[in-house]
Amino acid sequence: MSDEQNAPGTDTAPEKIGNGGSQHVFTQEQVDAIVGERAKRAAEAAVHKLLEQLGVAGVDDLKAQLEEARQRREAEMSEAQKAAAEAERARKERDALKAELEAERQQRIVDKRNSRLVAAAQKAGMEAPDDIVVWAQTYAANALSAVVDESGAVSEQAVDKLVAACKAARPNWFRSSAPGAPSNADGRVIKPDASKLIEGLPKLRL
Repeated sequence: MSDEQNAPGTDTAPEKIGNGGSQHVFTQEQVDAIVGERAKRAAEAAVHKLLEQLGVAGVDDLKAQLEEARQRREAEMSEAQKAAAEAERARKERDALKAELEAERQQRIVDKRNSRLVAAAQKAGMEAPDDIVVWAQTYAANALSAVVDESGAVSEQAVDKLVAACKAARPNWFRSSAPGAPSNADGRVIKPDASKLIEGLPKLRL
């Protein structure tokens, strides 16, 4: 072996590849280059096989298809978000309209109840019949709620019962019907007619 091959400082000894009686010596750099080239060709062959399986012409074509798919996916997500926002807006509008209609229906029922109650109180002789609504709301809430059912129908029995309860609790609010003639609806005492009293007196002889 020559001094050059055994000289200190060399990293690796050259390899000898023989063919029959002749030998060819490769350095480590040459071996690495050969291995790297083979690995590169194997990788390129694997990529080419994969592209064939995917049905694309080349890497650039594959990149273009992936980018197109990404953009389409983002557009679809954006449309889905818009649809979701529109559905939420429509739901809120529907709920608000439903609540408004229900409030109007409840108000009509309350107006109908109060009107019937005031009419009954006026018939019973209440001086200020509108006050019965305030009185019922304050002192007879349960009886007031029983005047109408869920469908809005008025219970005449509940109305009369509530008017009677108010009259018992606030008799001074109602005109008295105890004194006076039966035909005197408001209970006031009928004042006598002076002319008729004079006519009824016996005539004096002069």
